[in-house]
Amino acid sequence: MSDPVSLRIPVLASAVEVRGLDEAQARELERVWRRCGPVRVTPIDADAPRDAAVVIDRRALPALDERAFGEHLVGTATLAAIESRAGERLLLHGAALAEPSTGATIALVGPSGAGKTTATRELGRRLAYLTDETVSIGADLDVERFEKPLSRLVDGRRPKRQHAPDELGLRPGVDGARLAVIAVLARDPGAEGAPEARRLPIVEALAALAPQTSSLARLPRGLVRLCATIDACGGAVELRYAEASSLPPLVDELLAGRVPAGPVGRWRAVDAEALGLGASEPAGDAARYRRGEVGDAVELDEGLAVLGHRGLTVVAGLAPTVLAAASEWRTRAELVDAVRREFGAHPDADRLVDETLAALVEHRLLERRDGVVH
Repeated sequence: MSDPVSLRIPVLASAVEVRGLDEAQARELERVWRRCGPVRVTPIDADAPRDAAVVIDRRALPALDERAFGEHLVGTATLAAIESRAGERLLLHGAALAEPSTGATIALVGPSGAGKTTATRELGRRLAYLTDETVSIGADLDVERFEKPLSRLVDGRRPKRQHAPDELGLRPGVDGARLAVIAVLARDPGAEGAPEARRLPIVEALAALAPQTSSLARLPRGLVRLCATIDACGGAVELRYAEASSLPPLVDELLAGRVPAGPVGRWRAVDAEALGLGASEPAGDAARYRRGEVGDAVELDEGLAVLGHRGLTVVAGLAPTVLAAASEWRTRAELVDAVRREFGAHPDADRLVDETLAALVEHRLLERRDGVVH
């Protein structure tokens, strides 16, 4: 009986080591993961240093058949890839394909089930396949290659089958890829006619993209970075289409720089010092409020976009003024005064501030501490 085989699979700035494989299992993984450059390695002691972020022992998962193990491996590798770049690069949940001769790249962004893999299979026969899961974007818009297998349901049931990019006829990735288009997928099976691209106002783009961004709060000034990336691409676009087979001509137009006209809107980064919190503790017998920890914030025409504990929230009306005033613990009366200084006297000021406070507390953008009763 031959010795077990170990494979090291590079994933962005990390690697996954798969141990305990028989020869047939190793060859199948080498085939499916070929584009990522798997190499056979000699297993090392568990306590010895290693550069693989994750080690999976196939022998420890006997209940998983080969298809289930393949799905498990893809999920583990994707998480390792994300973790390896978290806090360094913008990570979009999407697919990326590049024009082979120029490197101009389109990111197809959307939640699971939005049609990214189907669109990738269609577009990847003409464009260079970079990834179908995690788009890793640098500050200068460079896009990393992560040519993982594509996952596909069989008869609508899990576990998904893993397909090598070569098996699907996808073109090899290219070095020097650079993000040119950010597209939010909006597949509509009932849509008639040719697919359409609509330029998204910045507030809509943030609402669509922020939830599909991994570890945005760990990226320094992550919301500013996302806005700047959208700007550098001339705004994000929404692709509305019925079938992925109709997308290639429209995607060619977008990669050629012919982005639809439309208002994008303005944004401005909130000063970093304004995001800080005072260190004082609340005192007195009145309830007090203080802004919760905010990862980042930008001012929009529509209000204030805040990256907090629950992700992105856009607040308007009195809320931006209340949040700005609540960098220290403030009483309700002090916050009412701050609103009056900003907007002037109003007969319903107390009620409006109370409603604003309740909403901000509910969204965890504001903390409340009840006063001490003596």
